[in-house]
Amino acid sequence: MKMELLRVRFDEQVRGEKRKSAGTAIESAAAGNFKPWREVVTPHKDVASGRYQQAEFAADLWQVHLGEGTDEYRDPIEFFRRTYLTESLKRMLVGAVQRLGGQGGDPVVQLQTNFGGGKTHSMLALYHLFSGIAPSELSGIDAVMKEAVANKLPAVRRVVLVGNKISPGNPVKKPDGTLVCTLWGELAWQLGGKKAFARIKADDQKATSPGDALRELFKEYGPCLVLIDEWVAYARQLHDQGDLPAGGFETQFSFAQVLTESAKLAKNCLLVISLPASDTGGSPHTQADNVEVGGQRGREALDRLRNVVGRLESSWRPASAEEGFEIVRRRLFESLADQAQFKDRDVVARAFADLYRMRAVTVLSAAALCVSACFTCCGSRFSFSFSARMDSQAR
Repeated sequence: MKMELLRVRFDEQVRGEKRKSAGTAIESAAAGNFKPWREVVTPHKDVASGRYQQAEFAADLWQVHLGEGTDEYRDPIEFFRRTYLTESLKRMLVGAVQRLGGQGGDPVVQLQTNFGGGKTHSMLALYHLFSGIAPSELSGIDAVMKEAVANKLPAVRRVVLVGNKISPGNPVKKPDGTLVCTLWGELAWQLGGKKAFARIKADDQKATSPGDALRELFKEYGPCLVLIDEWVAYARQLHDQGDLPAGGFETQFSFAQVLTESAKLAKNCLLVISLPASDTGGSPHTQADNVEVGGQRGREALDRLRNVVGRLESSWRPASAEEGFEIVRRRLFESLADQAQFKDRDVVARAFADLYRMRAVTVLSAAALCVSACFTCCGSRFSFSFSARMDSQAR
């Protein structure tokens, strides 16, 4: 019965469309002077050629640190060419330039959103900003330098720690023969190789927090940028009894406290930590994703890390809904190069907008019909009420 009613309604709309055919013909003739969208905006080569893969849309900080991955993430120039600097990201980059240039700025930044909220992409922006490439070659960075009142960027040592890429149970032998067991051992080795590692070697072997030696390392090897991603994934693997080479569960939070305090005291060190969104009372974000956090052990690690890091953290928020459109546009399409392209874009966009306004009732009714049919096929009792609401809005 429902399908029959929908069929009758559809036939009536078809007859109505035929009555409007004359007007449609006129509009079509006018639209014939417009360029197709594919000639107005150009997709990036990987998108146009069909080589684009959804999996590659997700940034991988560790992969980039190893010099691997696609150019859009690995190459600083290409990365910023495809990256839209949101207000929050721009503010973070300005603070980083000031902090690592010895001109103030927050020592600790905590990035906290749900999975896919832009944490890793923001870390990559920091990583590439201090890659040694001149700011003038990086799209959008001139405005960052101007706001930070800086003429050039300092030479910065970069440290990348990604928790799900480092095993707490298997020490890593570096190319120079150094055997690293802990996160602080990895941090020291990335800062200054074997020489820097020697300063905390005993603490690495015994899996004890390095204490004030960390502040001394930051001062000696600064300016330095320390990026920590997936820390919860690392901490939740640790045992209470401390029988792993990386130490025990409690020691990890002693290290977190020493790390944040050392970054603050070193003056030219910036520490950026990524954590999943928390459902604790003081969190402005939504409930943490169970998969990303990792069960009860992961939640305990998250809460403990937030308590330590939160004492010194700088505020940060993800992209707004409006900014999200530009983020995706930069990723999928080439930037417009000349004034003629901008003109073509505006003309075509305005024509479509005018057409939709003229045919608002038709467009909304057609959408309601399609949705109603889908609901009916699925046996939903809400199909007709949804259509009624759409028709009401159209009127």
